[in-house]
Amino acid sequence: MKHPRARSAAKAIARRIAHCAAPACAFAFLLAAFLSPAHAQAPEESAGRGVVLVLPFQDKSQQPNLEWMAEAFPVIINQRLESAGFLAITREERSYALDRLGLPAGLHPSRATAYRLAEEMDADFVVLGNYSTQNGNLILETSVLDVHHAHMPAPMRAQNQLANLLELGNVMAWRTIKQMDPAYSVSQASFLAAVPQVRLDAFENYVRGIMTTSAAERIHHLETATQLSPDFVPARYQLGRACVEAQQYEKAIVELQRVPADHPLAMQAAFYLAQAQFSTGKYAQAEQTFSFIASRLPLPEVLNNQGVATARQGKNGTPLFQQAVTADPKDEDFHFNLAVALWRSGDFRQATREIDAALALRPADADAKDLQSKIVALQRDHGDEQTEPLERLKRDFNESTIRQAAFALEQLELAKLGSQPADKRAAAEVADGDRYFAQGLLLEAEQSYQTALHTDSENLFAHSGLANAMLKTGDLIGARAEADASLKIAPSALAYVVLGNVQMDQNQLPAAASSASQALHLQPQDKAARLLQLMLQRRGVSVP
Repeated sequence: MKHPRARSAAKAIARRIAHCAAPACAFAFLLAAFLSPAHAQAPEESAGRGVVLVLPFQDKSQQPNLEWMAEAFPVIINQRLESAGFLAITREERSYALDRLGLPAGLHPSRATAYRLAEEMDADFVVLGNYSTQNGNLILETSVLDVHHAHMPAPMRAQNQLANLLELGNVMAWRTIKQMDPAYSVSQASFLAAVPQVRLDAFENYVRGIMTTSAAERIHHLETATQLSPDFVPARYQLGRACVEAQQYEKAIVELQRVPADHPLAMQAAFYLAQAQFSTGKYAQAEQTFSFIASRLPLPEVLNNQGVATARQGKNGTPLFQQAVTADPKDEDFHFNLAVALWRSGDFRQATREIDAALALRPADADAKDLQSKIVALQRDHGDEQTEPLERLKRDFNESTIRQAAFALEQLELAKLGSQPADKRAAAEVADGDRYFAQGLLLEAEQSYQTALHTDSENLFAHSGLANAMLKTGDLIGARAEADASLKIAPSALAYVVLGNVQMDQNQLPAAASSASQALHLQPQDKAARLLQLMLQRRGVSVP
């Protein structure tokens, strides 16, 4: 039977998408399929881990300069929850829910109120915490409320120096994940090794930037964060987004283009990038960027905007507008845009049908009424063609739609994969692991390899891939164990290379030379094997 938390996560996504300003109705059939009995036999290990609400931490430090940490720890935990396969409720979503319930943004709720919040946000878990200081150390306490089992274990406690706040937060994130999912197989060492290197002062400015309500202060803090840690992608993304909202479009383009295409924030960054490109008249670039998003997540607002960018170049956007209307027939702007495109092409009958649908949804729309009059006039051969209406771009985008739709699709893929034979499921997970590893996402790669081995413990490539990922994160004991396990199944260059690197690190140079030789014998042109050979030669050891 499907894991109940996976079903709960999918239902939560369906409800959230239904309440978005621009509902992603195109995904209704996907979510319905995910919840249908046809997928009821998917194995438990392929299910999603659920939806998590992390509340602001309570400041017990009595130090005014540490108030920003109330949001800092939720930021850290949310980022790591996402990498572990949970859907973390964003700060914006949390604020909206608190506002609906008439509760303060910095609420530190009782257990009963936490349940009420979880019900409002369809959360499977609620994470609460507090922090204090003692003798120069930062003390962190975290509690996890398991909503479905009405259970909250004793708080977890950890401490470290103030300067090690990021490490402390990530340790607590790992412990929180393990408490919510005891089967989570990534070691703490690997989990911590996968943390991006960010300066603490950069992270503080990032948190202060997303907390402030002042546009100028937000941009200032986020600029400072990116200057202090240029590779801090979340700060780069938030800065670009803030610049779009402040109509500083050229600056937004520069910042958002620096978000890597394989980063988890790539889709959100691309949407704001396309808006900035469109607003500066770069219609061809905007069309290309919207197309990039639509190829992965064909949300109706994305298809609509791609159509608008297409039309601005004098090309036909009708097919894209039609897709948007089909995906969400209750959006008046989609009908209006399709009517404009049809009117422009001379299809007055279909244009009339669409503009009537638009006015039925929004009777007071003056532009729609004007277009309706134009269509009637042109049909009578005395229309004024000098006042051509323009299609509308969707700017009131709710970025949670993309996150939720992506998560829903991921759950669907997991459910579909669950119906496949074990060897195919393992092969698919290994392929995901290889892709993550190539992108430098070591934590995600390790999870995929672990999942593959859970499905098929004799998968050679899962063992060798996991060994390589553990080597990169510095888990030499784990890397050696997995390399040995891989070699017991069959010889492979990758396993020998990992084993050789571990042996070299442990100063077992003759053994490392033997492993390098075995790898080169299997694959003479393997770059990693040749690099291992070169490093050994530099240490005065020849590889036979």
